[in-house]
Amino acid sequence: MVADNEPYSWMHQSHPAGFSIDVLEKVANLADLTFEYRVGSWPEVYAAFLRGEVDVIDEISWSEERAKSMLFTEPYHYRNTVVMQDSNRPLDYVQSIDHLRPYRIGILKDVYYSPLLYNQNLELVEYELLPNLVRALAFGWVDAIIGPDVTLQFLAQRAGFRHLDIAGVLALEGVELEDFRLAVLKDKSELHAKLEKALQSIEPEWLADLTVRWQEYGGKHLPLQTSFQLSQPEIDYIRQLGPVRVGLMRDYAPFSFLDGGSVQGLSVDILKRIQDLTGLQVIPVVDQWSNLIDWLEAGELDVLANMSFSEERQTIARFSDSYYIIPNVLFSKDLDWRYTDPSDLKGLRVAIGAGIFYEQALRDIIGDSLFTYMDQASMFNALANNHVDAVIAALPNGNHWVSQLRMTGVYVAGELILEDFVGEDLRFGVKPSLAPLADILNKTLNAITPIEQSTIQNRWLGSQSGMSYSSKQPLENLSEEELAYLSGLDKTIRICVHHNQMPLEAINQKGHLIGVSSSVVEHLSQRLDLRIELFPMRSRSASLRALSEGGCDAIPMLSGIERIENIALTRAYYSLPAVILGRIEVPFINSLNELSNQRVGVLDGFVAFDSLVSRYPNVTFVSIETEADGLRQLQSGNLNAFISSLPTASHTLQELGIADIRVIGRVPFDWNFTMAVQRDNEILLGILQKFVDSLTDEDRLDIENVWRTVKLEESMDWSWIWRILTIAVLIVLMLAYWNRRLGALNAKLALANEKLAYLSVTDELTGLGNRAFFDHEYGRLHQLAVRQNQGVMVAMLDVDHFKRVNDTFGHAAGDHCLQFLAASIKQVFKRDTDYVARYGGEEFVIFTLIDSSQNIYSRCESLRQLIEASKYEFEGQMIAFTVSIGLHVYCPQVSSDPEHAMRLADTALYKAKSEGRNRVVMIDTEQKEI
Repeated sequence: MVADNEPYSWMHQSHPAGFSIDVLEKVANLADLTFEYRVGSWPEVYAAFLRGEVDVIDEISWSEERAKSMLFTEPYHYRNTVVMQDSNRPLDYVQSIDHLRPYRIGILKDVYYSPLLYNQNLELVEYELLPNLVRALAFGWVDAIIGPDVTLQFLAQRAGFRHLDIAGVLALEGVELEDFRLAVLKDKSELHAKLEKALQSIEPEWLADLTVRWQEYGGKHLPLQTSFQLSQPEIDYIRQLGPVRVGLMRDYAPFSFLDGGSVQGLSVDILKRIQDLTGLQVIPVVDQWSNLIDWLEAGELDVLANMSFSEERQTIARFSDSYYIIPNVLFSKDLDWRYTDPSDLKGLRVAIGAGIFYEQALRDIIGDSLFTYMDQASMFNALANNHVDAVIAALPNGNHWVSQLRMTGVYVAGELILEDFVGEDLRFGVKPSLAPLADILNKTLNAITPIEQSTIQNRWLGSQSGMSYSSKQPLENLSEEELAYLSGLDKTIRICVHHNQMPLEAINQKGHLIGVSSSVVEHLSQRLDLRIELFPMRSRSASLRALSEGGCDAIPMLSGIERIENIALTRAYYSLPAVILGRIEVPFINSLNELSNQRVGVLDGFVAFDSLVSRYPNVTFVSIETEADGLRQLQSGNLNAFISSLPTASHTLQELGIADIRVIGRVPFDWNFTMAVQRDNEILLGILQKFVDSLTDEDRLDIENVWRTVKLEESMDWSWIWRILTIAVLIVLMLAYWNRRLGALNAKLALANEKLAYLSVTDELTGLGNRAFFDHEYGRLHQLAVRQNQGVMVAMLDVDHFKRVNDTFGHAAGDHCLQFLAASIKQVFKRDTDYVARYGGEEFVIFTLIDSSQNIYSRCESLRQLIEASKYEFEGQMIAFTVSIGLHVYCPQVSSDPEHAMRLADTALYKAKSEGRNRVVMIDTEQKEI
């Protein structure tokens, strides 16, 4: 037996142990044999076997050359060569060697397949031993490692590296699968027959259970498990598939919701059980429903949980069977109102979540009285503020938000039952290209026992234990060792913080910690009864260096940590959405694929940087050191877009006074924040982890409110005070003189104010209204339409390929192009109630009141045709161009959101451009394309 081949065979406390030893003992028992083990390295054992000094050799693979002198049993085990990853920074996609090129890969020194990898120009790092290989991945020294599947998982589990998992089986030109057999020399045919017979009589289930026990549990015996088993093709499919991106709603408690930076709930537990049974690897993507379903349709997500079946959705998803059916009910503040059938909704303002599967059925019944909301909290706030009369939601989710928002006087008025829609069926929706995965999920769901299902449902639908509120009580679950440790610190903890990284954290002029981090540290101080000693650092790397060298005890708010030695992290306790920022003239985008061949900045330290590079190979990603640098490069045109977190970007834009940058999209990744300590400080790590686990919904709401209320601090140089006072005295002395000239000055001032008022709302180049004009007049027009019960048209217009005009004829020609376009728009839209504004760059917005006698689509089409047919001369050159127009028509109600109408017009513009440009696309009040 080989002495150093864990978990297959090794010496444990002077006795042989391991998977292969268990198999050999089983064979010995069945064949009525007694085995004595000779222990050594593989070369020693193999040489002794060839010399006839041992009778049987184990863990040997068949080869044509060996078969000339040996008799082999059938294989009793296959060992796959796999890629292992860190689930905190998962690989994007792994099926072949080519997919590994963006990463640093660890391998065993002189392993038999290393020449093949080196020939593929991979960035390889060699290690002497498999345990060292696993540690290299756990510590972030490499991005992934290659090795035998069972061995890597066994070593990771034994070392406590539970964040390491298998990314997939690696195709190595036929050598990725290693077969384990027993062999004897050809003169021992009788022994060979006994061994073969014994092996063949071993139950496959016993071998499978043995594999799991050594792979996951160090050989410990497990209780009886379900007999569920995937077929070999299904197993191969799952292994080849690699990690799948599963969308989960962030506000759909108790089925899926964010808590402590991680997603929890009934759907999450069902998903975990599926992972247990199939080995499916999952990357959760947590966001609001409207984004998730858009990403699934665009192929950005592989699977969407919490998805209900509808005929229309079959074009974008393959569905599993339902794993839970939820009653949909109506929440109302009217105690006397009861819902019995859809006719009871007529005349009421009813709110539902945007994109819900029964939206169209309800709209056919109550029409414009149906209002959609992007998130659950906004929907229930609308009910609380009497903007709607009723809310339709899943019963457990609605109860959660009523409790979460501390709403009183809200009642369930009845259950919504529509034709073909009885309850909300929760299913997994899988993108069509992964159709086999839908069948596997369905098969696995059916294998979850009724007892398991009941346990999961009781956990989330019984006591609602997943949702906690309140408490700033001291931690009471600290061990004696942990209490002694804190006493040894003299109840003082030293923390490294960034001196100026608002709104996350900074040190103000009084030396106090401010920003989001301040709320976290305040909670930490209260719960542990600690004094906090601040160590301001000028950069993230400086904080990490100080922590590693013992300059401080902890970092309270850290995100995106990778490849850092000697640092240990708690679980994430807070997350922020990653957004795409662009210049104000850039339209909204649904996917980063729309930025192909463009430069996109990514803030240094973003944990998903490597995944972005791999998933979007046609986008040029640029690492940016600071938020301010990224925004300045975006404003100057050096970057086409910039990825950052929403609050930090908002704060920096405010601080820099930049007004021509906006959010244009969302990245399906998040910034997750943890606390950090030195890797060998396990006691403090345990204390901080207990603190993180103790944070409640109320605590996280406090954290959330900090960045939303952060204001810029204006610094004052007190040395100037005496100068200000002196100037004040001079001003007083001059008042008499100024009073004599006030009459003349007031006249000039009136003229200046009149001119300033005109300039403040007028675009200098085109003479049209500017963005400020639009912001004011569009809201006013919207309210006027509500009062007069009229319709509103809003249209977004964009010049097609405007960059080509600038590049071909120059920017002066481009300016004349925009002036010509402005004149053309005013030629078509010239009524008193027609308003036109330059929204930004080459993008214009038209908005007007309409009535049933107008064909607004025809007017926009006339404008498009006018521009297409026209040419204008500039410096002897004839220039022609076209435009795309996105149009939305609606009848506003009191509770209507004018910004929602703008988003629909922008969506229509995006469709016009994506469908070939030079066209008008109209989305009506029912959000259908025309």
